[in-house]
Amino acid sequence: MGYVDEEKWKSLQHIRSCGRNELTQISKAGFLWKRSSMLRRWLRRWYVVKEGMITYSYSPQDAALYNCEKALDAAVHFASKATSKPLKRTTPEGDLQDMFGLVVKDRNGKSVELYTPSCNELEEWVEVLSKASSSAQFVTNLYDLNMDNPLGCGAFATVVKGKRVADGQVYAVKIISRSAFLECADMLNKEINILHMVGKHRNVVTLKEVLHAPSRVYMVFDFCDGGELVDRVTTACPMSERAAAGIIRQLCEALAHLHDQGVAHMDIKPENIVFTSREKDSPIKLIDFSLATFFHAPTEPGGTPEFVAPEIVRDPDGIAKSGVGGEVDMWAVGVMLYFLLSGKTPFDDKSVTRVLENVMQGYWQWRGRRWSVISDRAKHLVRMLLQPKPMLRLTARQVLEHDWILSRDQLPDRPAAVPARGSPQREPVVRLCAFRLVGSEFHVLDPCSPFLVTFSSGGCNASHPLSPKQLSWQVERPHGVAG
Repeated sequence: MGYVDEEKWKSLQHIRSCGRNELTQISKAGFLWKRSSMLRRWLRRWYVVKEGMITYSYSPQDAALYNCEKALDAAVHFASKATSKPLKRTTPEGDLQDMFGLVVKDRNGKSVELYTPSCNELEEWVEVLSKASSSAQFVTNLYDLNMDNPLGCGAFATVVKGKRVADGQVYAVKIISRSAFLECADMLNKEINILHMVGKHRNVVTLKEVLHAPSRVYMVFDFCDGGELVDRVTTACPMSERAAAGIIRQLCEALAHLHDQGVAHMDIKPENIVFTSREKDSPIKLIDFSLATFFHAPTEPGGTPEFVAPEIVRDPDGIAKSGVGGEVDMWAVGVMLYFLLSGKTPFDDKSVTRVLENVMQGYWQWRGRRWSVISDRAKHLVRMLLQPKPMLRLTARQVLEHDWILSRDQLPDRPAAVPARGSPQREPVVRLCAFRLVGSEFHVLDPCSPFLVTFSSGGCNASHPLSPKQLSWQVERPHGVAG
């Protein structure tokens, strides 16, 4: 058995050996409002419920760095809707907004009154706080987890299908061992805060809830059973322009939502786009926020070799200090569009090393005869996204206003015929793995072997075997997995 398979087998055995039932506590994070006691001003803060306690920060970024203060001194004991009528808040635009209140009390009798402008959010917060105030619940009382047939396995994480006991709704549940969660606490804490902040969007996977247990952490996501985008594209059968425009439009809707909130995904690729169903016109959802980061905040550079932006490869130290903006995602959208229309990526080469060198130089061309039958407007959009200088790339909202996207209904709904040289072969697209910066070098997982290729500004070095720690987040996701 190969190294990777052995680690997956150990992970699955560990999940089973811990027993299928353990006590869990729910956690949640999001923005709530409070009125200052002195000036009665409205204060917006980022509140986190975890392990029975409620804390707040000035922003999700602060929460990700553990810069939190207690909203109440003791554990939550009681939560309910405020009995008074909704209060009025004047928005920056001068409009009056209803603010719905909830009262939270701790075990010492101290209380705090918090507000939200949404009735639905009010219901969610009351439900979560009520669960947090009660005794911990066994996971089997909440979800019926199918651990005998996992959707995906990694070295320290397993994804299974889970049916919620309360209503029978099916979700994808990522189960992470407590040791791995603690080892990668900063990364996972940031991912969870970002997913909570992003909230609900039709083209972004929703983190429903997070459950903490003594030996495991459960992250509950939307269940999408339509498969990954990468499974619907081959070199011999790329997408029609109309279908590709539909995918890019939905992807940019998702990215506009993220970028408006100051979040970069940093790992846009076909494997991270899934269909909600198996229908031909199924909506898509953007998944896997493990590399996501806040705009221009210090971050570990990373991405997937054929989709990573050149500025990340050229100056990893600068990116580590100053972070990134939405431009890195828009470069990846350009690569994605090229891929959808041709079945290949513009920087594809014989090795990961060559791929990264091509990306760093910004070298690409219209490869293959298929581009001779692709419209000029589609190629114009590709060029406007694959700009080596980040500031010259189109934003997500500018892409949504591009002529090619706006004229989607008039685009061909079948790939244009290209005279073939011999019999065309339906070649599957190679699945790509992400990399992270380790020290001063990029460590890239070669999909064909359990070895790392290290890459830095000084060039490429010898390969090194993967360690269990570096493998821990390489989770395979067959259809249905949204984490």
